[in-house]
Amino acid sequence: MMCYDCIVVGKGAIGLSIIFHLLQKGVKVLCIDDSPRYIDAMASFASGAMLGAISELSHLNLLGDMEEEAFIEARKYHLQFQKSISEKSGSSYEIKDGLFVIAGGYGGEQDFAELNHQIEICKKYNIKFDHVLPSEIPGFKPTTYTGIEKSVFFNFDGTINSGEFMACIDYSISTFSKQKYSFIQDNILQIEKTENTYFVKCNSGNYLCTNHIIFSTGAFYHNIQDTILSNNEKKIVLYSGRGVGLHLSKIKGLTNGIRTPNRDFACGLHLLPNDSTTYLGATNRFTPSPNEIEKHPYVNEHQFLINSSIQELNSNILQSSHLKSVVGYRPLSIDRRPIVGRLNDGLWIANGTYRNGMLLAPLIGMEISNAIFENIEPRKYWNTNRKLMSEFRNPEFLTNESWVANVKSEMVHHVSKRKDIFNTTLGNERQKAEEFCDFVYKEVFCSDNNELSNKHFQEAYKLFQDAPIRENVPRVLNFLLSEYNWK
Repeated sequence: MMCYDCIVVGKGAIGLSIIFHLLQKGVKVLCIDDSPRYIDAMASFASGAMLGAISELSHLNLLGDMEEEAFIEARKYHLQFQKSISEKSGSSYEIKDGLFVIAGGYGGEQDFAELNHQIEICKKYNIKFDHVLPSEIPGFKPTTYTGIEKSVFFNFDGTINSGEFMACIDYSISTFSKQKYSFIQDNILQIEKTENTYFVKCNSGNYLCTNHIIFSTGAFYHNIQDTILSNNEKKIVLYSGRGVGLHLSKIKGLTNGIRTPNRDFACGLHLLPNDSTTYLGATNRFTPSPNEIEKHPYVNEHQFLINSSIQELNSNILQSSHLKSVVGYRPLSIDRRPIVGRLNDGLWIANGTYRNGMLLAPLIGMEISNAIFENIEPRKYWNTNRKLMSEFRNPEFLTNESWVANVKSEMVHHVSKRKDIFNTTLGNERQKAEEFCDFVYKEVFCSDNNELSNKHFQEAYKLFQDAPIRENVPRVLNFLLSEYNWK
């Protein structure tokens, strides 16, 4: 039997960061993953790797200071982490500072609300930003230019190459003593505890012991929870967002990442330069559980990315080469906050980072290692003991007039875009759309009455009981608009 101070389950960006920080403390670490290297469907593998400390913050989020401070500190800590990696192995990853955000175009009022909110955050924390003319942004060449676009350069944000980032951490880990670090390709079958020691039985027959197990398995955590942790640990509800990105040949003139704000409850479009390629992302399809993994993008996902980006970001995409497509399942908690910390004595979790895993990975690695060996509790922002609930079921949100108005506004915006599937044409009848959305909000989102008369509303009500409102709204509205004869 082999014994270790810590076993880390999962070899994505967060798992690797945890391992590196633990090894820096001189402890003996084993990593278990069912793949020897990065695999399809892993969020880290498919990530565009924006360090969106400012550009990922939304005006619809009531978490306020907790989220803002976590994102800002995570961005600053990347510099310290980058230095630590370099000092250990002589190898490091590049951080390309600065990110352009374009508001307007197809995003309309919601784009401006998001961008203005991000500007106010910069002012609040004395973070530098610059207003720029869209025509002056290197690599910005859309086919559709409405004339209402507003753009800002967030100096504090940035991008990294996800493959380079993970490879550098992996290489730095390999430079530690073989007596301190091991990796096995395996699956855990059973965990038993005796006093302060966990005994781990693996599929291959490996039998291990440790004082601490850290689960950093991303969107696939439910596989562990439903089997080896099914009887005696707290339940963590995690969903996933399926993201698709494209790697293209290098696009002329593109010097920094260009993105739109997050839209329609999902990720904004983004075009990101790497050394010799360009990353185009990203879609988002909410799913309650990634049990049925589809590792290949759908044609309509490609179509959406290409058409939208040509219209709003750069028409030269048409002349670029398609090098490869990537698909990743991002772990999402009900309240969209990461879940990082203690599950039970000796059992830990680092998960739920959704679209911000690359930004948060170094900070999470540091806080988990400090929690285990320095007794410094992780920050409250990702507290594992919080009550997880959907925003729309939380009275704090429902009684906030600004939040309610913004949600209804986004609903109307989404409904207006789907006028092609209405049984009666919406046209310019915004009032009808507002009345429909107001009805859905009251009777489906907020009602405690599950005796809705229409079977489609009954189904929509069920869908909304367990999902975050901003991620699930398009799914439910599309269902209603497709099935319900709205007049």
